[in-house]
Amino acid sequence: MIVKDLTVRYGEKPVLLDFSIEIEERKITCILGPSGCGKTTLLNCIVGTVPYEGRIERKENRIGYVYQDPTLFPHLTVGKNIELVLKKRYRDKKERWDKVDRILKDVGLFAEKNAYPDTLSGGMAQRVSLARAFAYESDLLLLDEPFKGLDISLKKRLIDVFYDLYSKTEPTTVFVTHDVEEAIQLADTIIVLDGTGKIVYRVSLDDAIHSRDPIKYAPIRAAVYDSIR
Repeated sequence: MIVKDLTVRYGEKPVLLDFSIEIEERKITCILGPSGCGKTTLLNCIVGTVPYEGRIERKENRIGYVYQDPTLFPHLTVGKNIELVLKKRYRDKKERWDKVDRILKDVGLFAEKNAYPDTLSGGMAQRVSLARAFAYESDLLLLDEPFKGLDISLKKRLIDVFYDLYSKTEPTTVFVTHDVEEAIQLADTIIVLDGTGKIVYRVSLDDAIHSRDPIKYAPIRAAVYDSIR
């Protein structure tokens, strides 16, 4: 995916100005930067929910979007929240529900299939959001700080869930985060923006994601922290 000369203005203020970036296919690109630098705006431009100037070229057609907070329909059960996004892709009802059952087993929530969102913990609800995005078989996955505000142990479990789901299909992924450790652990490429939305640091990590030696990546970690100061 190529983003070229992207400009977005809210009133007179530009949030992104002549912003260009290339996202590698079937890899995870993590974008870090201070609040207000345009990270979420970039995701919204890609999905087409905000007007912009410039050009976005992508081959991917099916887009999944996981937000900071779970965006589940409160009047639908866990299973039906997932089944809803499958209706256009799978006409056969049994095929849809087989897919729902498989993905819920993958995220350890099969027992909650008939539960409603208001009965779930925050971590469980976010697992459902991840399950829904991957059940849709997105070829482009956008994540906007999906683990923000979670305690360390829950964040680790959800990162494990994300990685297990990602490894099955490897969609092109843009992952917005403030957490350098998340980026080091999950990214194939890390891109850091400054407060004006300009790229100030970019690095590719060349070994297997998720199981990286923290000592080996100490220099990159230090460089990322330096670039966001």
